[in-house]
Amino acid sequence: MPGKNSCQISSASAASVSISVSVTCWKVSSMMMHILSVFISLSQFSAFDNAEHRGILRRNLFFPAQMRYTKGNKKTQPGRRRQMPQCQMSKEYALDIGHIDGRGIARPSAVIDFMQDLATRHAGEMGLSEKVAAHNGFWVLSRLKYRLTRPLHSYETVRLTTWPRQIKGASWYRDFTFEAQDGVIGSAVTMWAIVNMETHRLLRPKALDISFEDQIVGEPEMLKTIHTEHLQPCFDRVVRYSDIDINHHLNNVKAVDILSDAFGLEDDETRWVSQMQVNYLSETTCGTKLMLARGTGADGALCVAAFDGERENVQSEVVFSAL
Repeated sequence: MPGKNSCQISSASAASVSISVSVTCWKVSSMMMHILSVFISLSQFSAFDNAEHRGILRRNLFFPAQMRYTKGNKKTQPGRRRQMPQCQMSKEYALDIGHIDGRGIARPSAVIDFMQDLATRHAGEMGLSEKVAAHNGFWVLSRLKYRLTRPLHSYETVRLTTWPRQIKGASWYRDFTFEAQDGVIGSAVTMWAIVNMETHRLLRPKALDISFEDQIVGEPEMLKTIHTEHLQPCFDRVVRYSDIDINHHLNNVKAVDILSDAFGLEDDETRWVSQMQVNYLSETTCGTKLMLARGTGADGALCVAAFDGERENVQSEVVFSAL
C-alpha cells in the first residue's frame, strides 16, 4: 500500500542519514584525535631546535603515510616523503674503547669505519655485492668527506643513515647523516668505483645493471681533487699485516689512522678534527714503505699525504675546531 511503502522509504532514508552522520562524526573524531596527537608529539620534541628538523617532524605527523608524495610522482608507497631518498639504511653504532683517542673522543678513523661498514651492509642488502662479484669485481672507495658539529665521545651511540645517489659515469656517490640524542650532528659523502679484479679496469655500474634513477635529493656535494702545497716530510711508516684488508691492500680506515699521526694532535689537545676529506689515489700493498708529508691546501687548510717513492698514494685535508 502507498502509505506503508512511504513509511518504509522514510525509515530507510532516516537510517541512511543516521549512518552518514555517524560516519561523518567518526571522521571528525578521528581527525581531532590526530591533531591532538600532533600537538602532544610536537611538545615532546621541543629539543629539535633546527627549523628543518621541526619541518620534517610536522610533515610526518600531519600527513599520514598514505598521503605522502615524491617529486614527479603521484601517490607513492607508504612511508616515503617528498624529495627524500627512497632507498636508504640506518644503523646505530656505539663508540667503544678502541675508537677513541687519549682525550676520550672519537678518532677520525672511527667515523670513517662506521661509514664504510654501513655502506657495505647496505650494498649487500640491496643485492649490489652479488652483482659486483658476478662480474669478478670489487668495491673501491676513492674519496670521502665528513663534517661534524661536535666530537663523538666514548661509549656514545650515534645513528648513521646512508643512501646512494643517482649514478652518472663510472663513479657513484653515497651520502650519510649522523644523529645523536641532541639531533643531527653531521653529514658525509663518499665516492665509489667498481674495479675488475684481474684487469684492474673500472666497471661502469649501469653495465652491471646498477642504477638509482630516482635517488635525487637537493644539491649534493661533489668531491674534488685536493691540491697540496709546501709538503714537508714527517716520518716513514711501513704497511704491515694488521693494516691490510680483504683485498690485501692498505685498509681505508687504517690509512686514516696513519695520516692522523701527522696531524700533531698529541702536541695540541685543544683541537679536534671537525671536517676531513680523504682521496685514495693508488693501491698500497703490505710491505710498502710510506713517507708521510705535511703541508697546506689551496685554502690554507692542513694537508697530509702518504707517498710510495714519488707516487702519492693517499691524501687528506682537515679542518680543526676548538674543544
